[in-house]
Amino acid sequence: MFLKSHIKGYNKKDGTYVPPHETKAHAKPGVALFDHKAPLPMEAYAGKPLPAQQSLFPTPKKPAGLAGAQFGGKTPGLVLASKPKGKALRLATPQGELHPQAGDKGEDVYIKKPSQASAPATWADPAAVATFLPDGEVPGELNGVAMTPWEDAPTTTEGWASVPGQLLDLDEPLMPMAKSVDGKPKERAAGVIIEEADGRVWLMRPTNGFGGYDATFPKGRAEPGLSLQASAIKEAFEETGMRVEITGYWGDIERTTTVGRYYRAKRVGGSPAHMGWEAQAVQLVPRNQLAKVLNTPVDRNIIAMHD
Repeated sequence: MFLKSHIKGYNKKDGTYVPPHETKAHAKPGVALFDHKAPLPMEAYAGKPLPAQQSLFPTPKKPAGLAGAQFGGKTPGLVLASKPKGKALRLATPQGELHPQAGDKGEDVYIKKPSQASAPATWADPAAVATFLPDGEVPGELNGVAMTPWEDAPTTTEGWASVPGQLLDLDEPLMPMAKSVDGKPKERAAGVIIEEADGRVWLMRPTNGFGGYDATFPKGRAEPGLSLQASAIKEAFEETGMRVEITGYWGDIERTTTVGRYYRAKRVGGSPAHMGWEAQAVQLVPRNQLAKVLNTPVDRNIIAMHD
């Protein structure tokens, strides 16, 4: 049995690129391996089928048609997973799967143990857990509310301070004061319990289980210049990609370093496919399954406030 010897890739006179020959192609079906020693034909990314084997510069330029945060040019030896029909394009690296959204400082974020999307049949089933991934598939609408990106979301503190969706006449108590073990006052935080019209509740799965959470409610520290309601709406958008409106007061809960205020809210727009880098998945969970999906006692206590 004869095998082709290794021959470097080259370009013919007519401009056609001839890929290198390899004695073995150690790749799984549907996955293209990249050798960082040779250049990548840029047309492979422009909506055309990927060859079985191509090459990548150690520090390549961004190819046309692929978002900068999705292109892992900083990491040689990338593995580009194939794009099944209707599925998101994902990049797998030795560090993990590259999140399509960059971190706060523009850095690459890698998901070490990616979540799995649920079947489309779960989307509209009020008894099922539906799981959505970054840049993944979502329905066009759910319970009469469209799932489309929130294109004009605020980008400044001033914009978030006056963001629509705040319930300005809400009668809510003063935030309780508490101190940490070192005697310093605990910081204020704000979050939302987003209730879907079919009775399910939205959760986010923190990237790489940050903070020890498998799943939790959208929340974060209150930002200077923002009310607690505005902070909660901003956190919901950044962590789930969704636009929400405050519908009521849920309760306050003390954590290790913060005192958090939670609001009841409803989804009025946005899309979980546009979740930020802090989330590796967003889930829609039936109320009677929340205690099983939430893995921390503090989050279970939040639900117990209104059981």
